[in-house]
Amino acid sequence: MKTFLFKIGVLFTILFLFDNLLFSQKKSELSAGIGYPKMIFIKMKYGIDFQTGMSVGFFPVKHEVYRPDNTVNIISNTNLWTFDLDFYYHFPKIAGDTTRGTWYLNSGFILLHYVNITSDHIYGDNAQFRNDDRRLVLFAKAGRTINFKNNTGINLDIGPGLQIAPKVDNSIHTSPGGNHYSNYINPWRLAAGISYFIRF
Repeated sequence: MKTFLFKIGVLFTILFLFDNLLFSQKKSELSAGIGYPKMIFIKMKYGIDFQTGMSVGFFPVKHEVYRPDNTVNIISNTNLWTFDLDFYYHFPKIAGDTTRGTWYLNSGFILLHYVNITSDHIYGDNAQFRNDDRRLVLFAKAGRTINFKNNTGINLDIGPGLQIAPKVDNSIHTSPGGNHYSNYINPWRLAAGISYFIRF
């Protein structure tokens, strides 16, 4: 995970330098916010009317399971990391105006990486088990930018998201006893967010 985050940091740096060297007339935007499924995130965007963006998000969860004797023998910690690549189109465009429009369309992909580490003290104080689960979501949102002074403001957006990998299996299964069942998972989900940004 540390190696992956280091690569993300290097990519952010390269994109920032590329943007400033070749497209110095455009502005960059750094933001921090909260949303779903991005969770608590930081984001870098480049461009004016058309923007590209990347973000890294995180959300920690702690779950404890008690034994019948009321002692904590199992502790399960799940951390959710999110990584997204997306694109923005701002409108309306006013002739002669170099600022971006206050409304925008936003579409892209977000990778959800669940890291679960379970400590079971029945197998010893240092017994830990790790399980990783990854999901890819495609989203399309509409949003509004509220501009403040000094190149700061707030972005608000909302829209649908669709899990495209791994493929969701909602087919009906039959157990050996003849019972029918389905582990139904809805691939559709809400995508929304609010963030505070600064342009430079």
